[in-house]
Amino acid sequence: WNAKARVYFKMNLIIFDDVASSIFKLRMYPYFDIANYILMSISVKEDTPQSGSVSFSRRHPFSCWLATMLMCFGGAILSSFITGSPLFECFDDTVSILTATIVWYLINYFPFDLIYRFCKILPVRLLVCSLKEVQRAKKISIGIHHGLHLFPKSPVMCVLLGLLKGAGYCEMKLIQRLVRGVWLPASNEFLHPTFTTKISLLAAIVYYWHHLDLIPLPENQL
Repeated sequence: WNAKARVYFKMNLIIFDDVASSIFKLRMYPYFDIANYILMSISVKEDTPQSGSVSFSRRHPFSCWLATMLMCFGGAILSSFITGSPLFECFDDTVSILTATIVWYLINYFPFDLIYRFCKILPVRLLVCSLKEVQRAKKISIGIHHGLHLFPKSPVMCVLLGLLKGAGYCEMKLIQRLVRGVWLPASNEFLHPTFTTKISLLAAIVYYWHHLDLIPLPENQL
C-alpha cells in the first residue's frame, strides 16, 4: 500500500508539474488579457455613483473610456512612473489598446447590457476571475524580474514593482475616479488596502524569496 501511495503521489507531482509548466509558458494575449479588460470595464461601470452607469457612459464616453484604460493598464503606468520610463509607454501597444477598447465598448454599450449581464453570470465570472488570477501571478513574476534587472540590490523596489504589476489597478482607482469627476480621498489603497493588494504583496515577497533561493521550488510551481 505504501509503495502504491508513493507511486500515486509521484504521478500527481508529475502531472502538477506538467500543468504548471504549460500555464507558465502561456502567452497572456488574448485570453488572459481580455479577462483583465472585462473585469476592469465592469469595475469602472459599477463604480459609477449615479443610478444607471449606462447614462454616465453615454453622457461622458471619453471620461468613461479613459478611466477604464487607466484601470486596464494601471500596473504598467505606475511601474513606468517609479522606474522613470515614459509614463504611457504601454499605450504604444496598439493591439492591446484596441482590444481593451472593444471590450469596454461591449460592456458599456451592447444592447440591453447583454454582454455585461452575461459576464456577471456566476460560472462565467468564475472563469474570467480564474484567468485574471493566472495573469496576476505572471505579471508579479515579470515585475520581480524587471526589478531585479533595474535594481538588483534593492529588495523594496523589486517587491514594489511586483506588487504594482499585479495589483496596480487598485492603486489607480483614485486617479480614475478623478477622471470621472469623483473625489474620494479617504478611499484609497494606502489607508484601506484590499485583499487583492495584500495577497499581491505576499506573492511578490514569495517570488523575491524564490530568487534568493529560500524557496526550493521551480518558478513555474509558485
